Amino acid sequence: MKKTTEKTETGKEHTYVIVSIGGENYGIDVMQVNIINDLTTIRPVPNSMPFMKGVITLRETIVPVIDMRVRFSLEPAEYTSSTVIVIVSIFERLIGLLVDSVLDVTELPESKVQDTPHFSSNIDADCISGISEIRDKLVVILNVTKIISKKDIDAATANGDATAGGDAAAGDAASGSNAVAGGAASGGNAAEGNDDVSSDSVK
Repeated sequence: MKKTTEKTETGKEHTYVIVSIGGENYGIDVMQVNIINDLTTIRPVPNSMPFMKGVITLRETIVPVIDMRVRFSLEPAEYTSSTVIVIVSIFERLIGLLVDSVLDVTELPESKVQDTPHFSSNIDADCISGISEIRDKLVVILNVTKIISKKDIDAATANGDATAGGDAAAGDAASGSNAVAGGAASGGNAAEGNDDVSSDSVK
């Protein structure tokens, strides 16, 4: 993934991670990006928002994952080798944004990012902080703090913790059952051995 810079004579620059979602380009402030993670197993979370794909475990932390296609009311698509999870920091929590691909890391001057009072889009206006162009391609700058509420983050994390705890308990129960079965089998073998000893004694 290459890094490009839009040249400007004056003005402060911001760096954005450019991602593709449904064929459109979106920019995420790099200061909010924690890591870009390859697609991994996502555990479903019951009673969550439709766009909440589930949770993953990252460095022993439960991370809710949002399917950005569903969040933006787009048609679902098959995952590919380019599909990634962009881990961002929202409300001091880690959240995964499931996107089609990461295209670039780009520096843009403030003068190149415009407000969006008349920008028409299916995306909630609150989720957009501005628009820009990179090589004549429109880029929508996202306000990631508006993609999901803190309440939904807390609920997804709590449900994810419960799901992880349930999986662990099920695993422990299965291990316990195997141990009991193994103990019973060992006991049976011991009993057979005693029978053999008794037979030899009779002879």
